[in-house]
Amino acid sequence: MAITKQKKVEITEKVSGIIKDSSTLVFAKFKGLPVSEQTELRRALRAADVSYTVAKKTLVRRALDAAKFEGTIPELEGEIALVSGRDELAPARELAVFVKKFSEHLAFAGGVFGGKYMTADEIKAIAAIPGMETLRAMFAQVINSPRQRFAVVLNEVAKVSGSAAPAPVEKAEAPVAEPVAEPAAETVEAPAETVEAPAEAPAETEASEQTS
Repeated sequence: MAITKQKKVEITEKVSGIIKDSSTLVFAKFKGLPVSEQTELRRALRAADVSYTVAKKTLVRRALDAAKFEGTIPELEGEIALVSGRDELAPARELAVFVKKFSEHLAFAGGVFGGKYMTADEIKAIAAIPGMETLRAMFAQVINSPRQRFAVVLNEVAKVSGSAAPAPVEKAEAPVAEPVAEPAAETVEAPAETVEAPAEAPAETEASEQTS
């Protein structure tokens, strides 16, 4: 069924608005996707604040040309849906879940990231980047891991010794060095000098000197 010129203008304006308000665009190629799978896909993307829009490729191209992104637009074959969102990683990451789940009916066809056109493989690589919540959890695990291992060791030691494990020390304080006493100076006593009294002259000699 052909659509009117006015309807085409409305659709183009809608797609242009989506493109303008989005940080990342992903082109999703779908074929024979059952209604039940489309419903599941749309519901999950909506919960992640990601939109899923289907429009004629000529109108999508017209809106993309007006946006003037860098690079060359990838080949858009078959039926194309526009997956978009304000989060830079969410559109590719969330769609990747269903590309894997519905691989027979859904595939990446490229996209726009950082104001540049991306190939399907480049969008796949972007989809593999963990989200901020995942990165925070990974960082917290790295930070807490040494402390957790230390606590486990203390518990094991306590089991062996039968005593309660001491609480892990948050921060080890540098040991205070005890003052080293200086060795006492050795007292060297000078040997006492022995003064001998002069020997008295024999009495006879004194008597003879007085006689003479």
